[in-house]
Amino acid sequence: MRYAVVVLLLLAGFAWSQSPDFPKITNTQNPKDIPPTPAETLKLITAPPGFNVTLFAGEPDVQQPISMCFDDRGRLWVAECYTYAGNGWDAKHRDRLVVFEDTDNDGRFDKRTVYWDKGRNLSSVAVGFGGVWVLCAPNLLFIPDKDGVPGEPEVILDGWSVKAEHNIVNGHVGPRRLALRPARHPRYVAGGTARHAQEPARRHQLRHLALPPDT
Repeated sequence: MRYAVVVLLLLAGFAWSQSPDFPKITNTQNPKDIPPTPAETLKLITAPPGFNVTLFAGEPDVQQPISMCFDDRGRLWVAECYTYAGNGWDAKHRDRLVVFEDTDNDGRFDKRTVYWDKGRNLSSVAVGFGGVWVLCAPNLLFIPDKDGVPGEPEVILDGWSVKAEHNIVNGHVGPRRLALRPARHPRYVAGGTARHAQEPARRHQLRHLALPPDT
């Protein structure tokens, strides 16, 4: 029997295990809109013959997911976005990265860590090359990691507009997907221009953003 481990990332619910200074989360779900629970949703999934679907993580352990990725240790990184609630971006809230780990290999997480909760306009996450890459418009940030502790974020690129609201810059970011993507393989992202944070004169049209390998 082959297994497909599923992460059910649903949008309603309230915060769990948040840091003391993390702003109170506003639940914008319509009270009349009652989605199925993660366990109920699991039963609605039809898997191909020979596969079995199991639940890895669901509400209330993960909320407002907007992006996710796996690292080389098999841990799941989820970007939770609270600063956008459907009516523009709200500076009163913050976004965060939550890491889920299955330490006993039973197919369900047993360790949950809020890695970083200082984000705003968070739309994407990727892990690699000694840290974490996040899109927090107007910036592409690199958060250096030291033994599981996030360092001070570094601005790698800036210039993305936040006026697009729910069409804000997004996608798979990181050293292999954007920052080091060869020019012959362009990456399409939201419009506008971006400029290199260390070299402001270097501007890139974001409709066909393709950075050279040494960027």
